Amino acid sequence: MSTSRTDGRMPLGILILTLGIFSLGTSEFMMAGILEMFAGELGISIPDAGLSITVFAIGMFVSAPIVSALTITLPPKSTLLTAMSVFTAAHFATALTEDYRVILALRLVSAIACAAFWAIGTVVAVRMVPAAYSGRAIATLVGGITLANVLGIPLGSFVGHLWGWQAVFVTVGIFSAIGLVLTALFVDGEHTPSTEPLGRILRREIVIFKRLPLLVALGTTVLFQSAVFTTLSYITPMLTQVAGLPEHLVSVAMLMFGVGTLIGVMIGGRYAHVNMLGNIFLSLAGMLVSLALMWLFSGWAPGFLGAFVLFGIASFSIAGALNGRVFQIASDSQVLVAGFNVAAFNIGNTIGPTVGALLISAGMGYLSPLAGSAALGLGAVGFATWAWVLQRRSKQAELHETSQEQLSRV
Repeated sequence: MSTSRTDGRMPLGILILTLGIFSLGTSEFMMAGILEMFAGELGISIPDAGLSITVFAIGMFVSAPIVSALTITLPPKSTLLTAMSVFTAAHFATALTEDYRVILALRLVSAIACAAFWAIGTVVAVRMVPAAYSGRAIATLVGGITLANVLGIPLGSFVGHLWGWQAVFVTVGIFSAIGLVLTALFVDGEHTPSTEPLGRILRREIVIFKRLPLLVALGTTVLFQSAVFTTLSYITPMLTQVAGLPEHLVSVAMLMFGVGTLIGVMIGGRYAHVNMLGNIFLSLAGMLVSLALMWLFSGWAPGFLGAFVLFGIASFSIAGALNGRVFQIASDSQVLVAGFNVAAFNIGNTIGPTVGALLISAGMGYLSPLAGSAALGLGAVGFATWAWVLQRRSKQAELHETSQEQLSRV
């Protein structure tokens, strides 16, 4: 059984949840690596095949708050096991059909299960550690997504090209089944759910969204994630058609980016608890600098690639702080907020590619998503500054209240 630690090291339970997140992350992003093969074998167009990605993303951000609300009275561990069981079954079922409508339906089911595991798993992880280390705990979970980028997606592409797209779904199903068993064995289910009626709990918890700092934090997440995916969604044509990188080296470039994201998660996870807003500002600054360098070195592949790796480091170093700040503000309403937090990231995952597509379709060229990312990133800086002002005012109000209490005792 995993227990809460006070020494800053992550409990075993969080590492087990990270394996589950690795499976979820691989499933969420693997289609990009097998899309052409997937479309060819099913006899559909690539844009139609791309619906499998869109359906998953929309399913994530729509269902996350709903699932969190509906499961708020259920035992967290049971919810995790149910979500992972459904996720696993959906992947094995997908491998057994060639009906694209059924596949889309199963992708939607997978997305709902994924949203549930993400939201509830985040709450469980935060409860395993002292409040000061919530950012590090969440950064560890985000490390599962990073590993999916570094290992899972290339592995999926490799398996797909050897044995077909069905084998990719079977592989993810096996990983998630392992995660299911380990979660059952090693993740604690100590939290006792409330017996209070669901409606009363939701009415009490929804009040949390009257807190302006929480809305500002979620807005920062949406803008940041949109900025990242505006560029990341179109990085391949940038690398090959603008920077001049040979196509056979694109996989190497993505691997280097993945290593950069891993470094970013490690840095952010190590220091997020020290100063979350400071972490957010530094990461956003690093992302904006990397975008400028990618533009500057767009005609020189080595320079562009180096800036792209920096983009990965900066973009993923913010994850622990962004998530941790949301849970810090809403420490008394974590389950429902977790769902909206997952939704915020996936709204960004949807907005980003759309912004990039609009810019490219307008004839602005393959580098134009960099400008879109920069604009969205500056918006995120604006929201982070707003958060800093609100935090400063809150501290000043607390100091004033304390001084008034002391004066009243004299």
